[in-house]
Amino acid sequence: MDVPPKPPRRKNVDAVDGMKGRVAQRSSSGVAQAGFLVAGAGTSDAGAALSLGDTALSPNARHHWRGRLFDVVVAGGLLAAALPLIGATAALVLIVDGRPVFYRGERLGLLAKTFTITKFRTLRTGAQREVGGELLNHRHGLKTRCGEFLRETRIDELPQLFHVLRGEMALFGPRPERQEVFEAKCREIPRYVDRFQVKPGLFGYAQILTPHATPKRIRAVIDRRFTDAPPSTGFDLLLLGLTIKSLVGEAAARGVRFVGQVWKQRVVKAYRQKRKLRRIEQHGTSVVPSDASGRPNSFSVIDANDEALLVYGEDIESLQKMDALTLRIPGRRRGRTRIARIRVDRCESRRLNEGAGAVIHFQPSSENSAYIIEQYLLHRSIVELPAFMRRAWSRRSVRTTDLALASE
Repeated sequence: MDVPPKPPRRKNVDAVDGMKGRVAQRSSSGVAQAGFLVAGAGTSDAGAALSLGDTALSPNARHHWRGRLFDVVVAGGLLAAALPLIGATAALVLIVDGRPVFYRGERLGLLAKTFTITKFRTLRTGAQREVGGELLNHRHGLKTRCGEFLRETRIDELPQLFHVLRGEMALFGPRPERQEVFEAKCREIPRYVDRFQVKPGLFGYAQILTPHATPKRIRAVIDRRFTDAPPSTGFDLLLLGLTIKSLVGEAAARGVRFVGQVWKQRVVKAYRQKRKLRRIEQHGTSVVPSDASGRPNSFSVIDANDEALLVYGEDIESLQKMDALTLRIPGRRRGRTRIARIRVDRCESRRLNEGAGAVIHFQPSSENSAYIIEQYLLHRSIVELPAFMRRAWSRRSVRTTDLALASE
């Protein structure tokens, strides 16, 4: 009697398929996760999960013992090296800004479960109630005296290394989200909930490669690339090295600028800085009227910050009559020109060494223009990937379901 051959064994596909679609059991508090399909959520001692309707979530292939080992080893080494800096930062915040030294707040983590995150306080007490579901920007005026420096250098996030060691976060992953922001800005973004299939990260790809104020829909595209792509320890280590190098350089540069300003203003008394926001020198950037046809008059941009442009050119008086302008930002190393549209709030004439000039106070016309200004005009991202890493990044598009067939 012939025995039919056994079907080929699928190593971890059955396990992945088995995880998907299980209805969540009761959490540790006994509250049913109604309508939220979560794999393996029944015995977790984390906080209650956010209801996502009928969305099915399960931990993806990044949750493997090798990934956990990588997180523990690297986070442990970083923590040992950063302990003196953490102690010095705690003392600085206490002396300059007072208590509390640390901020603790609820965030959404793996499978949309809440957990409490810890970081150095960089905003005034009660700032979260004022911000609500909005994204923080300079117009809120809520940062403490140390806050700008700590946020831009990411030193405020060093205490989250303890979350990585405890297993609440990973070294790399989408940044943990406030529930208020998710409800206000993110719930309707296609596939945004994919981020909850992985642990939130101390370093997020979107956080590293884009500025703080980048619209959520743009960051979601980068986060999806992370959740869809196969894990790459080599790529992550290179990115970690570039990030640390960039942050150390930023901290050193800010320290030098601070000492220079104190010297000029307090000792030499050469000048008094009137702008609160740092100006970024421009090379090749120009503005033209948005509604002009043919070859419109172009004005060169000398420097810029979040609120204003310093420009010069012929017929500078015509800017007084314009309500909208188009920014043309040249790419680095012969990259393509980026276009951003702005609304003119007011225009003030200035006398410059180059000739007649003007300060244009502006607002971005759209979220996309705001992102282009932050990323390409003000260069607010932490890291600009070198060419070989950009090529590797463009190839990191294998979906997690495909990865399940090849892993292990």
